[in-house]
Amino acid sequence: MIRQFGVPTLFMTISAAETQWPHLIKQLKSTVDKEEVSLEESQNIPYAEKCDSFSPTHLYALLFETRYKELKKWLSPVGPFGKLKINHQYHRIEFQNRGSPHAHMMLWIEDAPIFIPGDQSSTEKVIMFVDQIISCNSEDLDEDLVKIQTHKHTFMSSQPSRPCRFGIPFSNG
Repeated sequence: MIRQFGVPTLFMTISAAETQWPHLIKQLKSTVDKEEVSLEESQNIPYAEKCDSFSPTHLYALLFETRYKELKKWLSPVGPFGKLKINHQYHRIEFQNRGSPHAHMMLWIEDAPIFIPGDQSSTEKVIMFVDQIISCNSEDLDEDLVKIQTHKHTFMSSQPSRPCRFGIPFSNG
């Protein structure tokens, strides 16, 4: 696709965050652990206990697929970027070590500027374009939404003997 359409405009990774889905936790506690919990109780279950309930990975893979299909509806030509048309899209579903699904996506947006190394004009156009479609302000967002959108270290991403594989925290230098 890159040979045919060029470098994609956006690359996105969408993770399941299944341990943050109260409805799924509630269902798994009932199905797997034969224990009834309320939605509120499901939010207060310790992480390790939630993971124990996730042994039937096909259940949350199915839920991820259902939610991902809903998400992809906004990838129609009139998508989330206002008047900017998505010409092409590609996605690949992968599974982390514990069986958690995530999707990598590439989007090609019509008339998006192309970055040319060393060309100041192309750099400025790309910066203006990115600023038009992406923002990083969380001041007006619900606290729960910010919580689930914040990177957290897991055993796999960071250990005391080595830094985070994602390079977080980023240096300002």
